[in-house]
Amino acid sequence: DKIGIIEEPGAGRTLVTAREFDRGEFLFSSASLGIAVGPHHARRWCRCCLAFGAWARCCSSCNHAHYCSEECLREHAVVHEEECRVIKELIAARLAKEVEIQALWLADVLANAHLQQAIGVRRPTASVCNRGRAPSGRCLSGRTALDPSAPAQLPPLPNQEHLKLLVEDHRCCSGFTKRQKIRRQAARAFAMASRQVRPKSDDEVQTLERLLSSAPRNVFGLNSPTDGEEHGVMLFPAIAMLNHSCVPNVALQMEGRLMCAYSLGHLLAGTPLFISYINLSDTKRQESLKDAWGFTCTCNRCTNVDLAGVADFDTCFVCTCGGVPVPRPRLAQPAD
Repeated sequence: DKIGIIEEPGAGRTLVTAREFDRGEFLFSSASLGIAVGPHHARRWCRCCLAFGAWARCCSSCNHAHYCSEECLREHAVVHEEECRVIKELIAARLAKEVEIQALWLADVLANAHLQQAIGVRRPTASVCNRGRAPSGRCLSGRTALDPSAPAQLPPLPNQEHLKLLVEDHRCCSGFTKRQKIRRQAARAFAMASRQVRPKSDDEVQTLERLLSSAPRNVFGLNSPTDGEEHGVMLFPAIAMLNHSCVPNVALQMEGRLMCAYSLGHLLAGTPLFISYINLSDTKRQESLKDAWGFTCTCNRCTNVDLAGVADFDTCFVCTCGGVPVPRPRLAQPAD
């Protein structure tokens, strides 16, 4: 009831506020529809809560899923049972890095989808322990817990169907042909690993390719908090419905396995919500946006409109690294 979806001409589906929000107020959160970590970095991330560290506990079968505690291992067991054999087969296949990470992402998406359909079990969505640093290379504010009065997730339960709401990869984006080839290889590798036989027709592979086609323009990198290196990818369907502006009014933050959205300033009801898809220190913003997402930004920063307001925004909300951290709520003024 706090966030709505409208159709904007030229922008497609857009999230808007359904009521007023104060600066730094929690807007909504999204559980992941799929998280994949490359084998070389798997031990650094708890498979359950995404705590970052150097974890010794791991699945003795695939040796890929690592955990920061016995509690996390038990919490994630019902999900991992669905994907363990497939992960083991994919790693043994020694696929190219780009192909492997997409096939592993498919394993996570479809393992959770199968559980949801079969027995109504869903993946863990919040940290059961709080041992690691936040799993994002973005500038964060340090908030570690959700507001207990937070609204329900949007969508309420991410699954394969939500991929159909997202913008797919397109030829207008640089590198489309190469990504298309990688998707085809990843889909075929997953199909073979999950069935241990070559698919009898291309229908199954084409279906998997369509699932993967939503990833390039919507996934987030799972970045090391120590050096910013990308260790994997993750997709949050509701967050992916936020449009771009180089003067955003929403900041994002990882909290456990949830991606959470917070208001940057006072927002009136009916306000479209925007995040920045790129680092604001990027001196070639338009080129970066055109190459990766296929559009030209027309925000105030890019059209040189209200530059004084843009400068005030930068002073209030933009970190020296070019990131946009979640602001602390404005302190109440003392009574006279």
